[in-house]
Amino acid sequence: MALGIEQLDDFVASYLQKYPMGKWQDISSPLQEYMFASRLFDSANKREMSTSQCKWKLKVDNNNNFQVVGLYHRDSSSRVNVLTEGSLKWGMTTTNYHYDIDEETFAQGADAIVDYMNLQEQSLMQDFFAGIEDLMFGAGPSSPTQSPFPPVSLLWWITATDDSTTENNSEEGFDGYEPLGWGSTGVGGISCTTYAQWRNRTFPYTTVDRTTSSRR
Repeated sequence: MALGIEQLDDFVASYLQKYPMGKWQDISSPLQEYMFASRLFDSANKREMSTSQCKWKLKVDNNNNFQVVGLYHRDSSSRVNVLTEGSLKWGMTTTNYHYDIDEETFAQGADAIVDYMNLQEQSLMQDFFAGIEDLMFGAGPSSPTQSPFPPVSLLWWITATDDSTTENNSEEGFDGYEPLGWGSTGVGGISCTTYAQWRNRTFPYTTVDRTTSSRR
């Protein structure tokens, strides 16, 4: 028996999460595995922040009070700020699905309706993971003022530039500075010039492709 129009929204909301996946084969995804979905989506959950930006503390120094002493040594002590704060704007994304109550499926009974809506929800999640995958392995935000502001990526955090202006495939060492366009702001608001330990390791590759990057 078909559902009435006034019943449809409540029916979908009440039963969709409890209903098993429908009997369809899925060939819509361009990749067999999404790294963000399989490795980061559940394990990288960060505690909730009620701030306008994502903020974290970074230990950048020690008091350096260790010393060699002799008999009756007069002790001395120094104190420095050992913490600094990093911050980044939140990157926001969205996806959705919609349905029309005049679609043919909605006249075919409860099983057909929920199976169809479950298909739409599965598609929504795949859209989300595919989109986030592209962002995670993309270039990241081009500047602090980019709008809308995308989530930062792996290539934003791990750079091949030693001057923040050109991707110059820096020499071997911890010479990865701020991403392009971020030299005056710092990586997460923290300067790679001030704090050398904040730089990522670099190495000059002549070719990066699926063959060379998969070698151990």
